[in-house]
Amino acid sequence: MPRPDGDPPALPLPVFVVVDARVLKTTAADLILDSPARHRPNTRRLRRALVHDQADGLTINFNRDYPGGVTINDAVELNNRLGSLTITGVKEISAHVKAVGAAPAGGGSLVLRGELLIEPLAQGDGAIPPDPVSLQRLLVEMSSQVERLSRRVDELEGRLRPST
Repeated sequence: MPRPDGDPPALPLPVFVVVDARVLKTTAADLILDSPARHRPNTRRLRRALVHDQADGLTINFNRDYPGGVTINDAVELNNRLGSLTITGVKEISAHVKAVGAAPAGGGSLVLRGELLIEPLAQGDGAIPPDPVSLQRLLVEMSSQVERLSRRVDELEGRLRPST
């Protein structure tokens, strides 16, 4: 007999279910992973981990059902054949940068919107690293400095030219 909330009656669950196969196929649109004991208080009930969405894409944490978000540990690669990758609302992205190959034939670009801060690495001597520095502010200051130096070089070259 179903419970009043519409869920089937609670049955004793095994500790593990093991599926040993080369492929596991489901024709369901949603894969729900849910541990009610891990829910935060007063959060929505539905927990859709993976959804085959209406655009024929795969969505992780559909409709932000998991209030704690998604953690991906040790991600090696993000491949994007669709031409753009949008990351919004991210507080921090950190990585060890490594150049790989040349830019694609059509060029390539990385567009960052908003403030980009550079945080110096700790030196290992126990000293507190300096505060993060705004890359935008540095570029504006350096551009201004190059402009002043260019004017000064022009002025000095003008003094060296013989008068006619």
